[in-house]
Amino acid sequence: MLTLPNILTLSRIVAIPLLVALLWPGSDMGAAWFDYAMAFALYCLMGITDYF
Repeated sequence: MLTLPNILTLSRIVAIPLLVALLWPGSDMGAAWFDYAMAFALYCLMGITDYF
């Protein structure tokens, strides 16, 4: 059953590895600010789903 709450939960489960990958310390420090910005945007998007 793919209801809206189930879809939101599954999207969060899928987003967690992406969030970890963005925050994982890498060797390229030039693009670190972009990774942090994308992780912040993803975290905010996941937080917005709390209101649905």
